Amino acid sequence: MPHVDSFQQHIQTLHDGIRTCDELIQDYLMAGEMEEVEHIRVTRARCLHELDALKTKQGAIE
Repeated sequence: MPHVDSFQQHIQTLHDGIRTCDELIQDYLMAGEMEEVEHIRVTRARCLHELDALKTKQGAIE
């Protein structure tokens, strides 16, 4: 089923994005770049929100 593969790929992409945000937040915290940390936290929150929405949708489909 191509739709399921695409769906799972999107979920994996979001997980990867969240992981990248976590790493960047740590790097910027160590560098004292608080403005950058806030921007990345917003991006991370958007990824989490989209991931939750996709998981809810996936649960409704199953």
